[in-house]
Order: sequence, then C-alpha cells, then structure tokens
Amino acid sequence: MKIEERMRMAGIIASISAMVFAIPHFWFWYGISLAFPGDFQDLSRTNVLLTVGGFAILAAIYAIVFTHSSWVKRLPEFIIALPAWVGSVGFTLWGLAYFGLQVQLAFNNAISSQQYFASDTNPNAIWGLYWYSLFIVWGLSLGMAAFYFHKLKKCQNSAAHEGLGEVRDLTRRTQRVTGCDTPLKTGSNLSQEHRIEGRPYEPMRRGDT
Repeated sequence: MKIEERMRMAGIIASISAMVFAIPHFWFWYGISLAFPGDFQDLSRTNVLLTVGGFAILAAIYAIVFTHSSWVKRLPEFIIALPAWVGSVGFTLWGLAYFGLQVQLAFNNAISSQQYFASDTNPNAIWGLYWYSLFIVWGLSLGMAAFYFHKLKKCQNSAAHEGLGEVRDLTRRTQRVTGCDTPLKTGSNLSQEHRIEGRPYEPMRRGDT
C-alpha cells in the first residue's frame, strides 16, 4: 500500500471514529440513554451535548479534508497537521488513562480487571470500555494520518528537488553538445555591432535571402 493510500485510510478511520463519537451526543440530548457510560438521570441535557457533538462532526470533516483534499497542500505543513497531532496525543492519552485507572481500581479491590469490569458494582463499565477504546482508535488513526502526511510531503519535496536538478543537468549537457555556452545575441547587440563596423543595421525582412 502506498503512503498516500495509508494516509487516506487512516483519515477515514479517524473520521468514522469522530462520527461514532458525535452521533450519540445528539440522542443523549434528546433523552435517549443508549450507550451512556453512567447514570443517565444525573445528566443535564443542555446545549453542551450539542456543542460536543458538533465539534466531533467538524473533527470528522477535518480528518477527511486533511487526508483527501488537494488544496491543503498549499497551506503550511505545520499548520494543517497541528490539529491532527494535538488530537492524536490527547485522545490516545485520555483513553489509556481510563484503562490505567480501571486496572488500578481492580488491584485495590483485590480482584482481576476482568472481574471488575463485569461486576455488578460497575454496571456501565461495558460502555466505558466502548467509549475509551474509541478514543484510542481515534487518537491513533489521527496520529497515523499526520505521520503519513509528513512522510508524503517529504517524498514530494525530495522528488521536486531531484527533478529540478535533472533539468539543470540536461540544460548544461545540451549547451555543451550544441556549443551554446555563450548567450544568444539579441537584436540590440547586433545593432551595436553594425554601428561599430560603420554600416547601418537593417533587420532581415521576410523574403530576404
């Protein structure tokens, strides 16, 4: 698989992860508790849920544009890739922190992490596993997209420099073969030479031999 194809695949995974994160926030706001990782009665259904869902949709659009659009190549490389790197680090660490906390709680309770996740005292643990696993997938896919983006830009810049060098070498070889090491004489130079020789300069007309 080529570098550009890997970058686009990572962007698609990141975009899907963002949409999967965004959509439930809209039904949470509407009053549907499916997939909510906690006590839904304690949730205040405010516009914050809509805002979070909206930002996640924007993140999904960014992941596709970042990896599939050609106009992003015109922007500075650091600026266009910065959100991907920030999101990658933030989402991945957030997901890993959850699992680290769960394991720590399991050890403090003197039971295995699997027993703790399945215990009656943690009824919403399955949705916690789902959401924080999603954060890890989202973060890693963003990081892979940014990594392959930089790698692709590096290959393109290297190819451009090599192509420019080949053009210069070809120009030099052509000049050596044709004997055109000196610049061609222009009409002003020819006119000056004729004035030095004492005869007027008349440009060649059509039909003259």
